[in-house]
Amino acid sequence: ASRALAELARDCQLATPPLLAALADADWEVRVYAALALLHNGNERSAAESCLRSALNKGDADVWLIATRGLERFPDSCANLVPELIERLGIRNDSQSYATDALSHLAASAVVPQLVATLASQDGLGTRPVFREGAHQLLEKYGPDARDAITAAIDLSKEQRLERPL
Repeated sequence: ASRALAELARDCQLATPPLLAALADADWEVRVYAALALLHNGNERSAAESCLRSALNKGDADVWLIATRGLERFPDSCANLVPELIERLGIRNDSQSYATDALSHLAASAVVPQLVATLASQDGLGTRPVFREGAHQLLEKYGPDARDAITAAIDLSKEQRLERPL
């Protein structure tokens, strides 16, 4: 079945619906070949998003790795997944490392502002140590400019918490 799906990728318009459906298949090989075929059918931007969404829902490492290869070529393709990926930074399991990897392939301009806003929040996800750890790992991948922006947001957040009455 997996080889048949790869063959379908030659005709983009006919291949896309069954390939998207195959991302939900129980057989990991079918999911992997479907992801590969989607990324090679000419519409990699939307294919990368579909693969990432499937991997997020299934926790599928193989599909995740394939999808991030698509992100390397089109870093602006999954900007609408940024909030969901940022949320995954707060989960201590494979999901956190997958999210860090995917976010590091997306354009910094799409990620950093949302990450700063989440870190600066006075409650919820931004206050969780596991999230802050994941954010730090991501910032290491983005470099000094992003790290400086986040550090400023963290300092501001700490100041706001200290000023808030108990």
